[in-house]
Amino acid sequence: MQYNSAAACVYIVLECTGFLAESLFQFGGFGGNDYNILLLELGLTVEQAMENTPLIVDAIVNGIEVNISSFQEFKTDALSL
Repeated sequence: MQYNSAAACVYIVLECTGFLAESLFQFGGFGGNDYNILLLELGLTVEQAMENTPLIVDAIVNGIEVNISSFQEFKTDALSL
């Protein structure tokens, strides 16, 4: 699904909070290996792996912020050429 309005964001928060609370998060390449190691290599259950979700989400957010920051610096440098 794709949402393009503030109303849709409110809907997501109100209607999907329970679903999101029971979800494993991955953004592109971020997060996937974290769960693979926990589930496949360490043999944890999904419930055990979910205990690490806050740490994984923080790492995903930090990675995205670094990528955005790097892109903005690149864009600024490219425009100054």
